Amino acid sequence: MVFDYNEIIKKYGNWYRLKKAIENKEIFKLDNGLYSSSEKVKEIDIIVKKYNNPIFTFKSAFYYYGISDVVPDRYYIASNRNGAKYNDSTIKQIFMDNNILHLGVTSFEYLGTRINIYSKERLLIELIRYKFDISYDYYKEIINYYRRTINEINFQEIIDILNNFPKKDMILKIIQEEVM
Repeated sequence: MVFDYNEIIKKYGNWYRLKKAIENKEIFKLDNGLYSSSEKVKEIDIIVKKYNNPIFTFKSAFYYYGISDVVPDRYYIASNRNGAKYNDSTIKQIFMDNNILHLGVTSFEYLGTRINIYSKERLLIELIRYKFDISYDYYKEIINYYRRTINEINFQEIIDILNNFPKKDMILKIIQEEVM
């Protein structure tokens, strides 16, 4: 289990006891302010704790859901446009307005870790929004997934989410043309 500084101090009472626990290998320091009860920790557990349960999106989410078999080069995280920029080369932040940031967020278990992730419906919207930022082959792979699973798609959720987006009519038209 991964702990932040406040959680670990609460557990051990003070810095001195924590330091002794680290020396005795009862607890392991992973990074500044991050500790673990085991020496080996999945990187996703660190990301979830370090960035306070971020919302995984785009290439990360497509991979975690099994929509694509392309392993993402970084962790794709949705962030508030006015939020802090992470100084971490393993993170790709996708900034968006706060009024759409939390639309379509769901909880999902990936490799035994509970994460916040966009629903497949929200991801279809994101795919269309960033269509020109990815390769054609990658785009087609994902569109083909949605075509194959069309009966599993909640189109009402797509419409409900799209009502909050600029260019909603254009996005819906592309979804209708390319998926349906």
